[in-house]
Amino acid sequence: MFRPVQRSIRRGCALALAAAPALAAAGAPPPTESSLLGRAYPLEADVSWPAALFHWVDSLAGTSGGKTIPAYQREFVERFGRPAGEDLRHIRRFAEARSEHVTRLRERPENEGGTAPAAGSAMLAVFCSSRTVEDALARLRDELPASDVEGLRAALEHFRPRYERVWESGRVAREFLERARRDRSGRGAIGRLLGRIARFFDVDPGRADAPRLVLVPVPHGFGTHAEAVGRYLLIEIRPGESLADQASPIVHENAHFLWKLVPRDRLERLRAAARAQGPSGARAWQLLQEALPTALGQGVADRALRSDWSLGSRWYHRDDVDAYAKAIFPLLLRAIEEGERLDEELVRRLAAAEVTRR
Repeated sequence: MFRPVQRSIRRGCALALAAAPALAAAGAPPPTESSLLGRAYPLEADVSWPAALFHWVDSLAGTSGGKTIPAYQREFVERFGRPAGEDLRHIRRFAEARSEHVTRLRERPENEGGTAPAAGSAMLAVFCSSRTVEDALARLRDELPASDVEGLRAALEHFRPRYERVWESGRVAREFLERARRDRSGRGAIGRLLGRIARFFDVDPGRADAPRLVLVPVPHGFGTHAEAVGRYLLIEIRPGESLADQASPIVHENAHFLWKLVPRDRLERLRAAARAQGPSGARAWQLLQEALPTALGQGVADRALRSDWSLGSRWYHRDDVDAYAKAIFPLLLRAIEEGERLDEELVRRLAAAEVTRR
């Protein structure tokens, strides 16, 4: 469907970005923000044209890391035909710039730890946190050669007219937010749950920049993808979905955000408590990075908010994470309901669940 992208980079002459025509943002009003869950939990919501356009082209190029890359690529073929010629040239240039950015950030130790996004997600974070595409490109000038920034700009400009037809001024995401704001019961339930989860992690999300949902549309047929990019929580929304439909990814990605707020010294004590259980404990600690948010989102949240919730349904796309999340779900459900904290004793019990499971 989409030809594999060559990731090796051949440098040409640097191009003057300042001389390039400005990238228009037709059909793209400024992002809208709100405190979606009220006082129970600080959560902003953002319908972002720069993030949506970038994520779409990132998916066409196969460089997004998302599970729904085939959905976007199939949609492109069905609506616009198979990519060829200039399409493939711009996809290649986009992928080269993406790869170069990841390589450069991985060489910077200051990007490790805390709430900073991983190197593979850092470019997405720039677009999530920028009000216009041009603002994002300007910020990237300090992180990439001018030729790579120009490659990104040209690729986004090339695909922009077609994505505007998909985006429809953010209709799918905006309609989701309208339904969510009318759902006082759902917002209250999710806000209270996230408040309890913050206490479980023993962190105060109010002392950091508030997490922000970045909502982008995804076609039906391949599920959805969600990703925590620092404080930005990218959530793919399908047409017609309700707040209950998206409760699990919202809680899941906020759990990632809260996990990153845990002070490093306490995190090291928790890690040591798991590893003290031997090889299975060390494996449990690695799995917990995804299994714990999964057990809280697809387990605790969906159990409370979805009538079709089932322990037997698929919670996560990886078998090992899926199985471990279900193994620790009873422990986490009880911890949340009884107001327990994530401490060394609980980590030892979570690690023991991995030993028993295996």
